[in-house]
Amino acid sequence: MYLAENKQESYIKPQNYEQTKKNKNKKKKHPYAKYNFEYNEETDTFTCPGGETLTLRGEKKSKSGTGYESKKGVYYTEKCYQCPHRDQCTKSKDGIRKLEHSKLFHKYSRQSLDNITSEKGITLRINRSIQVEGAFGVLKEDYGFRRFLTRGKKNVKTEMLFHCFAYNFKKYYNKIIQKRTKTYLFEKKKPNEKLTA
Repeated sequence: MYLAENKQESYIKPQNYEQTKKNKNKKKKHPYAKYNFEYNEETDTFTCPGGETLTLRGEKKSKSGTGYESKKGVYYTEKCYQCPHRDQCTKSKDGIRKLEHSKLFHKYSRQSLDNITSEKGITLRINRSIQVEGAFGVLKEDYGFRRFLTRGKKNVKTEMLFHCFAYNFKKYYNKIIQKRTKTYLFEKKKPNEKLTA
């Protein structure tokens, strides 16, 4: 919401992004998990794996530690009592399978997913991986930096800062030599091609 209000694009992984990549196997193991319930935005309803429709029955409000108040819709159907899969689907005392769903969260999650899976989003993720993981790899393997020589938070922070300075200066020097000072991102790697800058 903050990014949208300030007209900034969001390239943040949705909260359940890693989980959805593994859902193919999970769907078989947990057929009545929430991600197996199909959501219809037009009718604002969920359909369970058994074919029953869960409609909006109420609203739930919650406040985070930072004071942000969120609203979630509560969906369920009265036909759970007749369902032969009720025991596998829910363990609630009333025997009803309830789902909580935030339309606003769903909207921004879908938008973030579309962004990070776009060509630009993939390029940004590739570069983030290169920049972050590669830096630690260079410090440890190329510079032989395996442990701090000082003690105390302040001294350790200062020592780490010197290593970062050395890394950045060397990287900048290499960019000057290779005439890449005006480039910021690596190009997207194509099939059977090396990653170029």
